[in-house]
Amino acid sequence: MKRVFGAMGVAVLCVIASSCGGASNVSGTWVGKVTMDDGKGNKSDGPMSMTLKQDGNNLTGSVGDADKPAEQMPLTGTMTGDAVSVSAKETKAGATTDLKFDLKLVSGKLTGTGTFSLGAPGTPAMTGAITAASFDKK
Repeated sequence: MKRVFGAMGVAVLCVIASSCGGASNVSGTWVGKVTMDDGKGNKSDGPMSMTLKQDGNNLTGSVGDADKPAEQMPLTGTMTGDAVSVSAKETKAGATTDLKFDLKLVSGKLTGTGTFSLGAPGTPAMTGAITAASFDKK
């Protein structure tokens, strides 16, 4: 009888430890909004979504305009503690899109900043900062 309660106690402590401070898992779909600023007075806000799969500290998935799920770009990244770093780069029809996010998981929300670069053939790339990014788990 003591062994049964002892084993149950260990199991309960393991569950409590993992939910109260163990490693977080960010796998799933995250939706939110980003604010982009090219540093030349051009700012834009837009809906964005990320689908993440976490394997240890490694992240894979996709990111893109939340209103255009068929146009999501593949991403890779890492999670260390509550810090999430992801990047995505894709070239279609000669146009290259490059996104990088440095996010933090706080109270079930991913927030942070990043950078972007959008380039088309024959034109200089538009680059700038993602001054605000906020994602909620769907």
